[in-house]
Amino acid sequence: MTSVLGRQRLPMLVVDTPNVVRDRASFSARGAGVLGMLSFGRHHTYVLDDDMELDVEALLRFRDRFAGGPVLVFGFTFMVWKYLHRRIVELGLDVDLSQAVLVHSGGWKKLQAEAVGNAEFKAALHASTGLRRVHNFYGMVEQVGGVLLEGATGTCTRRTSPR
Repeated sequence: MTSVLGRQRLPMLVVDTPNVVRDRASFSARGAGVLGMLSFGRHHTYVLDDDMELDVEALLRFRDRFAGGPVLVFGFTFMVWKYLHRRIVELGLDVDLSQAVLVHSGGWKKLQAEAVGNAEFKAALHASTGLRRVHNFYGMVEQVGGVLLEGATGTCTRRTSPR
């Protein structure tokens, strides 16, 4: 991750609800994914409420607090698309994430019906938020024991053990 994020832990916008990691009784793969990424960020801000609605106030507070600096955004692909990107567009919000790094994972099958592929995903996020640094993360389920992270060229790098 340091090849994409650098060595400093960045302020982190989590496209999920805080309960995804709080409720250990119903802990899921999604919760494990979020929990695993939290160590790469600081000042964690969750932008979805318990009803999976965008918490506009939290999003705007995060935007204002960390404006102009690098930040980390993490979410599952379909959630970033449906609950962040779409809502920003629908509400006409001004959310500048041009200095952000988005790491997203999973959920491509849920976007197939909308004909959203990797190129469309990136272009739409760039249009709605200015995001330019978008990295698809594979390995939570698909590659047990391996982590693949999409690099700047669109190819994946593989690490079979943590470093």
